Amino acid sequence: MKIVNKKLNLSQFEDYVKDKYFGTLPANKLVIHHTWKPTKAQWNGQSSITGLKRHYEGKGWSAGPHLFIADDGIWLFTDMQKDGIHAGAGNHRSIGIEVVGNYNDKVWTGATYKNTIGAIKVLMKRLKIKESGVKFHRDYNSTKSCPGWAITKSWLFNQLNKTTMELDDNIKKVLKSIKKNILDYKNRINSKEAKKIVKWIENAKKLEKALFLKTNECKNLITRLKDYDPEATSLLEKIKNLLRIK
Repeated sequence: MKIVNKKLNLSQFEDYVKDKYFGTLPANKLVIHHTWKPTKAQWNGQSSITGLKRHYEGKGWSAGPHLFIADDGIWLFTDMQKDGIHAGAGNHRSIGIEVVGNYNDKVWTGATYKNTIGAIKVLMKRLKIKESGVKFHRDYNSTKSCPGWAITKSWLFNQLNKTTMELDDNIKKVLKSIKKNILDYKNRINSKEAKKIVKWIENAKKLEKALFLKTNECKNLITRLKDYDPEATSLLEKIKNLLRIK
C-alpha cells in the first residue's frame, strides 16, 4: 500500500490543499470517523501510522482513509486524489477523515478539536462541499457508532459555524487593540503601495477607520491566527504583503 505519510500543521495543510490536484472527479463529500483504537493516549505519531498501514495491508486493502488527525497534527495517509477504503458504499469520491481517539462518550478537545475543525473547513471550502456533503461512517453502516456517539451533526455544524463567528469577532478585537502601536508606514511603502493601502483601508471601514500593524506584531498575529483557523489570515496577509513583511 502506498501512502503519503506526511504530517502537517493546520497552516501547512491549508497550503497543501490549496495547491493539491484532486483529479478530474474530485471528492464531493467528507466522511468523518474516529479511530476508537488507537486512543489519544496510545497515539504515537509515525509509529502509529506505520502500524495502521500494516493493519490495512493485513486486511488486503490497497488503500485506507485519507487523513488521521491527532493532537500532533494532520497526517496524510491515502492520496486525496484517489478513492480510499474506509466507509464501504461511502468510499467513492469521498475524503475519509479519521479523528484519533474514542468519541463515544466525549467530543473532540484541545489540539485534536482545532486540527479537525480546521481541516474540515479547509476541505469544504476547497472542494465546495456543503453541510449535506459532510457524512459520518455510521451513515453507511448502522452497526457503527463511528465517529462516536458523542459526535452529532448538529454539534459538528454548530462548531463549524461557531468557529467562524468567534473568529470574525476575534479579528475585530485584535485589530482594534493594536491601534496604539502604529508604525510610520509611509516610510515603508512607495506611493503606489500607499494608494493601495488607503484604498484597502476605505474598504475595511466595517472593522475600523484606520488600522496599521507593527512589523513584529503583524508576523506574530498572522502565525497565531493561522494556527487557530486558516480563514483568519486573509485580512492580515493583505497588510503584511503591502508592508513587505516576510
